[in-house]
Amino acid sequence: FDDYTIINDVICRLLENPDELSEDMILSYTNFVRENLERYISLARSKYQTSKNEQEILQTLGDKLTVKAFYLAENGKTYTYVKASEAYFTELYGESPIEKLFDGVKNIVFLSDIYIKNGDGKEWREFFQKIGVWASPRILKAERKEVNTIDPVYGWVPFQAYYGKHILEGDWISPDLQAFFEFTESLDNNSKAKRFELLWKVLNDNWSKIYQKAIGCTYIWIPISQPRQIKIKNTSFLNMLRTASWVLTSDGSLSAPTKLFAPTAHNKMLLGDSAKFLAMEGHQSFIKDLGVREKPTKQEVMHHLKQLKLHGVSYTKETLEKFKIMYSFLVELSENPCDSEVQELQNIKNECESEELIYIPRKDKEWWSSSKVFWKDYNHIFGKLRGYLSPFYDSDAFTIFKQLGIKESIDLGECINVLKEISEAGEVTEAIQAIINSVYLECNRMLASTQYPKEIIDILKQLSLLTRPKSGKYEFVCSSELVFADDEQIANIFSEELNILWLGCSYSEVLDFLKALEIKSLSSIVQVYVKPIDVTDAPLSILETIREWASYLEPWVRYKRPKLYGNTIEGLEKLKKIEVFQAEEIRLTYKLKDSTTEKSLTCDAYYDRQENRLYLSTSIDAYAPKIASEICRIFAEGEALKEPILNLLSAGEDENKRIEIFEQFGIPKEGLPSLIIENVEPKSVEESKEAITKQILATPESVENQEEVKTEDDIAASPEKIIQFGPLLINPDEYIPLEIVELTMAPSLQDSGDTKPVIVKALKEILPKPKTRKRTITIRMSPQLPEDVAFELVKKFEESEKRSINDAPRDQKNVGYDLSSSDSTSKRFIDIKSSKYDNIVITMTKSEWRKAELEGDNYYLYIVTGLRSEGNPKLRIIQNPFKWLKPDAPSRINFTNWNHAVRYEVTYAKRNETPSLTEKEEGLNCK
Repeated sequence: FDDYTIINDVICRLLENPDELSEDMILSYTNFVRENLERYISLARSKYQTSKNEQEILQTLGDKLTVKAFYLAENGKTYTYVKASEAYFTELYGESPIEKLFDGVKNIVFLSDIYIKNGDGKEWREFFQKIGVWASPRILKAERKEVNTIDPVYGWVPFQAYYGKHILEGDWISPDLQAFFEFTESLDNNSKAKRFELLWKVLNDNWSKIYQKAIGCTYIWIPISQPRQIKIKNTSFLNMLRTASWVLTSDGSLSAPTKLFAPTAHNKMLLGDSAKFLAMEGHQSFIKDLGVREKPTKQEVMHHLKQLKLHGVSYTKETLEKFKIMYSFLVELSENPCDSEVQELQNIKNECESEELIYIPRKDKEWWSSSKVFWKDYNHIFGKLRGYLSPFYDSDAFTIFKQLGIKESIDLGECINVLKEISEAGEVTEAIQAIINSVYLECNRMLASTQYPKEIIDILKQLSLLTRPKSGKYEFVCSSELVFADDEQIANIFSEELNILWLGCSYSEVLDFLKALEIKSLSSIVQVYVKPIDVTDAPLSILETIREWASYLEPWVRYKRPKLYGNTIEGLEKLKKIEVFQAEEIRLTYKLKDSTTEKSLTCDAYYDRQENRLYLSTSIDAYAPKIASEICRIFAEGEALKEPILNLLSAGEDENKRIEIFEQFGIPKEGLPSLIIENVEPKSVEESKEAITKQILATPESVENQEEVKTEDDIAASPEKIIQFGPLLINPDEYIPLEIVELTMAPSLQDSGDTKPVIVKALKEILPKPKTRKRTITIRMSPQLPEDVAFELVKKFEESEKRSINDAPRDQKNVGYDLSSSDSTSKRFIDIKSSKYDNIVITMTKSEWRKAELEGDNYYLYIVTGLRSEGNPKLRIIQNPFKWLKPDAPSRINFTNWNHAVRYEVTYAKRNETPSLTEKEEGLNCK
C-alpha cells in the first residue's frame, strides 16, 4: 500500500473506532498522517488524479480524520472523539481567542492536548490547521434545502410568491455562533461588550480568508412552469451577523450592523444624534458585508430634521454648515434622475412647506415654511413676518435652497400675501404698522416700474387694509371703502365718519400704490369754504420772511432729505410766491360731496391750496409754532419738513439766528452750501477746483518749489497746501484710533452717571516717513455732513480691530444699519450716530429699532461726537441698544439718557500727535 491508501483507507477507518485503540496508538496513527501529509497530497494529485486542489484535499482529509477532543461540562472536561474539522484549538496550541470567546457555551469541542505532549506543539498546530481544526468560529455549508415562506428564520430570502417550491442551495450556517449569541443574552452588558469585541476581532482578521465565501447562495423558485434561480448576497450565517445586536456603537450601546452608519463626518452632519454610528474599526470589505450603512436615505435625514425641530437646536459654529449639508443632501439628484427621484424631491419640498423645516438661527422664530423664506434680507420690509437666509448662510448655499422652492427676492404677490396675512390676524402693533408701511412703499416701487396683469391688480384691490383708528380702535376695511388723507386737517375733522387709510409715510410716497387700488383722496370728496372776517394784508416783513424760508428749506431738503427733493420743488415755488393775510376770525366749512354731511369751525391759521394763500389770525403771533402745520401743507412731503420749519418760526425775522440754525443742520452759510444757494452745481465745483489748481501751479513760487531740493529736515517742515471747500469739520484722514476703554455698564435703564474703566487696550499705527520731497496741492472736499466724517472714523476703528467691513447697507433704504463688520467669531450690525458737538440726543428710525430688536447682541450703536474742526472726536459703543436703552416719552426712538449703556469708549488722535507705544502703555496701565 502507498501512503495515500494507508492514510485514507486504513488509518482513517481505524480511528473511526477510537474506543478500541489505546491513546498511544491514536497518537502513532495521527503522527503518521502528520509526517506523510505532503506525500499524501502528492499521491492524490499524481496517482489518483483527483480534480481537487490542495485545500480541498486537506478539507476532505479533515472531514475523515478522527481526533481526540473535549468539551466543558458542569463537572469539568468531558472527552470525546470528533472529526478534525469539527474541533477548535485551545491556547495550548498557540495564541487562540476561541476558548475565551466560547467560554460557557455548551457543546463547543476543543482539540485534546495529548498531541502536543508528544512532539513539537508548533508542528502539530500547523498540521491540524491544514486539515481544518478551527481558530475562529466554524461555518458549515448547508445541504440543498426546501424552505417555507412563513418560516421567520428565512425572512431574509426574497421569496417570489407564496406558492410553488422554494429551495436554498449553497447556504452557509454556523451552529456554534448561534449557540454563542443565545448564551450571551444572559450576560451583563459589560461582559457582552467584551465577548462581542473579541468576536469582531476574530471575524475581521479572518474575513477575506475564511468567511467571504459564505456571504452568498442561490434561491430557486419552482412554480408550475420553469424554475427560476436568483443569486442572493446573503446566507443564514451572514444574516445572523447582520441582525444580531452585537456591534458596539458610538453611544456605547450594542446594535445590529444593519442599523448602524459608517462614522464619517458627512454622515454625522446628516444624522446627528438621531442615528447610531459604528464604533469599531475593521476592513472595509468586512464592514460592508455586515451591512453597515455607507449613507442614509433622504427620509432618514428628513426624520433627523424633524427631530431637531422637535427637540431644539443647540447652536454652535458648525450648526449652519450642518444644515447646509443636510439640505444639499436632500435636494441632490442623479445626473439623469428617474421619476421616483423627482417625486421624492417634490415630497421633500412639500414637507418643508407644510411642516416648517427651513432653519434660520433667529431668537424669535427658528423654523419656517419655504414659502415664507427668502434668500435676500427683506427685514426692512417684512420684519419678523418672514425669514431671510443670506445674513446667515454662505452665498453658495443659495442654489441649494433654490431647489427647495425658496425664492431669491420678493415680488408683488408676496407683498399681497403679507398684507392679507396681517389683515386676517387682525393684530395691530407698532411693529405691524412699520411692516405695513414698508410693504406699501415696496408695492409702490414695483407698481411704478412694472406693468402687472389685471388679474394681480384685481387681487390687490380685494385686500382689506388698515384704517386710522375710530374711537381708538383699528379696523381692516376693503380698499374700495377707503380714502387716503392728503390733508391732515380734513382727516382730523372726518376721522369718525370716514374710513381713512392708515399710512406711516406721506401719501405722495405711495401714489402709484393708491392709484392701483383706486383709493380716492380726501380732498377730492371734501369741499372747503374759507370765510375770513376783516381780512387785511399781512405786514411786508412777515410776507418777505416767510417767502425767504424757501432759500433755507431748499438746501436742507437737498442735503438732509435728498430723495424728497423732487417732490418739494413745486412747494418751494409756491412758498416763494405765497400771499399772506391776517383776519380777525377764520371760519371754515367742510362739506362731503354727494352728502349732506358738513362741519364748521374756526381756526388760527389756514393755508388755502387753491389760492396759495396763508390766513393768520390776528390773535396769534405771526411766527407761532401752531402755523407750522399749515406751512407743511404747502408741500407734498410736508411733515418731513416740520423740523426746519419749526426752527425757522422760532427765529422769526432774525436773520443771524436763521443762519445759526442753518449751521446746526450741518449746512453752514459759508463754503459749499453757499455755492449751492447760488445754484452752483457739483460740476461747477469741480471746475472751480481745476481752475484753482491751475492758478496755484502757475505761480512762480510753485515753479521754484518744483525744482528745489531740500534736506530731510526741510521736508518735514513743509506742509502740503490744502484748499478746503465745505463745513469746518475735522478731516477723518488725519485721525487714527488711539485707545479703547471698556466701561462698567449700569444695571438699569437709567443714567448711571460716571463709569469707571475696567479694561484698557492700546492701539497703535506706525506712519511711514516720506522718502522724497514733492510739493503737493490737495483740494479736499470736506464731507457734507458730520455723519460722513463719523463713517470714516468708524471704518478706521473696525479696520484697527482686524474686522472686515461691508459698507453697502449705507446706500440701501430702510435696512436698519449703516455697515456690518465681521471676524472669525461674530458679525456686527452697526448703526452710526454723529454730532460735531460733544453731546447728542440719539434718534433711531423704526427700521433701525426693528433691526436692533431682531439682532440682539449682534447690533451695535456707534456714537461719534466732537467732529467740529479742532474738536476731540470720541467713539462710544453700545451693544444691544434694544435691551439697554429706554426711549423718551412719547417717542419710541429718541434717547436722551444713553451714557449708562456705553460698553466701550474709543478716543482718536491726530497722526502726528500719536504717542509712542511705551508712552501709551505707561499712561494707560494696560492689562
